[in-house]
Amino acid sequence: MVSLILLCLCFSVVNSELIASQIFNRHGQRFPTTFVHFPTEGDVKEDKTYEPGELTEKGINQEYQLGLNLRQYYGGLLGNVYRPSELRVFAGNDNRTITSAQLLLAGLFPPKTSQVWNDKLLWQPIPVHTQPILDQVSFGALDYCPDFKKTLVNSTENLKFLDSIRPMIEELQNLTGINITDLDVLQKVTDAIITRNDIPELVPLPDWADESLVSYWEKKRNEFHRRFVTSMKDSTGGWHFNQLISQFDAILNNSTKHKFIVYSGHDTNIMTLGIYLNISIINQELQPVSSYLAFDLSKEGKQKIIRAFLHNKLNGSRVHLNITGCPEPCIYSEFKRLGQPMDTLKFTSICLGQDITIGDDQTVLYGIISSLLIVVTILLGAVMILLFMSRRTWKKRYHRLAKEERRPLLHQQNQA
Repeated sequence: MVSLILLCLCFSVVNSELIASQIFNRHGQRFPTTFVHFPTEGDVKEDKTYEPGELTEKGINQEYQLGLNLRQYYGGLLGNVYRPSELRVFAGNDNRTITSAQLLLAGLFPPKTSQVWNDKLLWQPIPVHTQPILDQVSFGALDYCPDFKKTLVNSTENLKFLDSIRPMIEELQNLTGINITDLDVLQKVTDAIITRNDIPELVPLPDWADESLVSYWEKKRNEFHRRFVTSMKDSTGGWHFNQLISQFDAILNNSTKHKFIVYSGHDTNIMTLGIYLNISIINQELQPVSSYLAFDLSKEGKQKIIRAFLHNKLNGSRVHLNITGCPEPCIYSEFKRLGQPMDTLKFTSICLGQDITIGDDQTVLYGIISSLLIVVTILLGAVMILLFMSRRTWKKRYHRLAKEERRPLLHQQNQA
């Protein structure tokens, strides 16, 4: 019986053909973004090499190693030579997401044979397209989406949550010297503590930031982000889901050859998909730097199957994730029913709090109508000019004839 099961599994693997894959990766290790140090600290030993929010040297190496790791898993799908028509890479507007994408690509596609253009530089230029919505997740949305800022930061639920941990917040205020007025400021302070805890050689934490304090606020930070991501699940989650569906549909419909798509973003992009699709592990905790979430679309027999994988240890193996609501093997047609995709225009309308949902088709239609109206106006103007000129011509002829009719006949004969 066991042999039969193993035989079936082997047969399934042999007959599985990977069609396309989409990767959501987190950037590498970075410097703190808002508070590099706190007002209560004296002279801080700080490495001035790095600016706020930028990748560290370790972060640079992590993303390059991630590219090498992806090459191991997807070399068969991608081939050895970079082909622009088969690859599409997106990053947010944040520098660290763009540089992470470039580093990942350097490891994923070192130039081969005729693509080597400089023997001393085994690197080749590969385009990275920016997509600002990759930064507009969780608290990141507050910098871009005024409507989210109004409705989320001071929501009744979030204010109650802050009240429930008020003593700890007051203690943190005293320790840092930062006036923590709302949840947004609180997450910036805790992010600085957790980030600095990861880079003690660059910006060491003050003595009061012991292991228990860091551990407490790391757990609370996960809760902050779960609250915000859940509040924006339909919009932000729907947009991420739309990327998956639209890109996989395009490859299945032969409207594109892009079979490997990378989204270089943040830990919150991974959590957003985890919460939206109710995938365990990633719906509860933010993932470490240089983690990635993969969605692989395969052909198995007559079925199209989708599977999710998490790789959150740079030198470790990745794990298969169960997608709640779509039992293994998750048939792609069933996966598509798990949510309501939201396109970019609709998301942007919600983000800005105003309707800008005139789509491309409507824009083209309005353009055609406007052009036709201009042409009609010109034609009407031309007709009016012609009528005016004709009227003047006929008026002159009429006056000439009328003058001749009024002239006496005898007078005309005498003249003759």
